[in-house]
Amino acid sequence: MIVSAHLDTVFPLGTDVKVRERGDRLVGPGISDDGRGLAALLALARAFSATSLQLPHSILFAATVGEEGEGDLRGVRYLLRERGPARHAIGFLSLDGAGLGRIVTAGPGSRRFRLTVRGPGGHSWADWGNPNPIHALGRSVVRFTELTLAPYPRTTLSVGRWAGGTSINAIPQEAWVEIEVRSQSLPELERLAGEILRETKAAVAAANDPSNGRGTVDLTVEMIGDRPAGVTPPDAPLVRGAVAATRAVNAIPELAVSSTDANLPMALGIPAITIGAGGEAGLAHTTEEWYRNLEGPEGIVRALITLLLAAEAE
Repeated sequence: MIVSAHLDTVFPLGTDVKVRERGDRLVGPGISDDGRGLAALLALARAFSATSLQLPHSILFAATVGEEGEGDLRGVRYLLRERGPARHAIGFLSLDGAGLGRIVTAGPGSRRFRLTVRGPGGHSWADWGNPNPIHALGRSVVRFTELTLAPYPRTTLSVGRWAGGTSINAIPQEAWVEIEVRSQSLPELERLAGEILRETKAAVAAANDPSNGRGTVDLTVEMIGDRPAGVTPPDAPLVRGAVAATRAVNAIPELAVSSTDANLPMALGIPAITIGAGGEAGLAHTTEEWYRNLEGPEGIVRALITLLLAAEAE
């Protein structure tokens, strides 16, 4: 059995992560997502090492990397790679953030792309007519917003980052945009990946139309993330254990869909769930993220009971 929490955050290198106290709240980037999960991971490890609790299998406590941003679950991929140290794990419990009720039993897959357009560039006045990479990508983004997305299973498309150019009075030589699509449907992900490629090629072709000016631009498409979709059935011992454990701490269990470290083991057929580690939190993924230790111990107790009940049912 793997019990995990992730070490990484969404914040860039150099971000001030000093924790501040504001009344009964702790404030700081990543304090809940996933500082809370890491604290619970250590507490569980200490509980097992300090008591005579016995399970029919070993537990690997893992602090992973690559859960956020462009990480593409690389920490869990390492653990579960072919011939990896945990490839044949019997279960996977991820501790992510705060809360007592949610039990993530399904993870939407995602595809992430970086589209880069390069051209000759030039002076904004003297070289006017040279194709502009940002203009070409702008047309692409407009086309993306007009794509039809499946309402069920829920599917999303988002442009997350955009950059390019060196000066306001220069035609850029290069520009790029990053796009993410998410869905629980693999065919829908593949359909949208094809649509993105077609629409971008069409926008670049329009920019390269000889009647529009001089020179041409080139397109490079990179897939920078491929997170698989997966589901753990509600009758799996791990899910039933989490439901019972949630009720045992007087919370209402809610089966949920979310993209977490549990996606990969789910996709590999390993029973996997993600739960909060207790307490209250807010403003996740901002520098004002906060955590309050209200019912925090109950979160650790819930995780412990989940493990014990899942082992008992095996």
